[in-house]
Amino acid sequence: MICDINKQYKLPVEKIVYTITDNGSNFVKAFKEFGVELRPINECDSDDGSDSDSDSNDSIIALGPQFRSVTPRLSKHFPCASHTLNLLASTDFNKILNSSSQDIKDIHKRSFQRCTQLWNKCNRPKSAEVVNEVINASLITPCITRWNSLYDSVTKLLQHKTNLAELCYRLKIPTILSEEVEYLEEYAKLMRPIAEAIDFLQGEKTMYFGTTS
Repeated sequence: MICDINKQYKLPVEKIVYTITDNGSNFVKAFKEFGVELRPINECDSDDGSDSDSDSNDSIIALGPQFRSVTPRLSKHFPCASHTLNLLASTDFNKILNSSSQDIKDIHKRSFQRCTQLWNKCNRPKSAEVVNEVINASLITPCITRWNSLYDSVTKLLQHKTNLAELCYRLKIPTILSEEVEYLEEYAKLMRPIAEAIDFLQGEKTMYFGTTS
């Protein structure tokens, strides 16, 4: 597919510096198998016939012109930095959580169950009106397709932690207890550097490829 896209836009491999994709295993496998860097034959030939250590460690393959048209080739691969950090904040965090003590697992589960009940209410018109009445604002709700959405939702909720008891009472849902609020604050503190880095990487004015390459 990637080769077809390059061909469609008339982009020879030699002109592509890097191809950026997510961390999907299919991409990793494709670039591992076909992501070779080509250089002219005359650069690979050596007059003295000796091979240096650096040459033996290079993953550079020189192919003759007769093979270039039939061998699928991909440029160098660079995994998306934002996606990598998002995996750190989700998949890797969950792995650490699963290896933690039962007390940590319980407080995490309980805290986010309370939050989820509140967020679900925010998606209902009448309940959303109650939220606006109590905190004079709307809450952000998580979206699985939007990076940082869980962090953003938690931090927005914590901005109104003094009103949570009244809000939960008005919405007729279990109150978010002080120890659960404390856990959410620790969660937000832990995720803040990752979330800020993702926001920076997604910027359009101050972010350049050279920042991560």
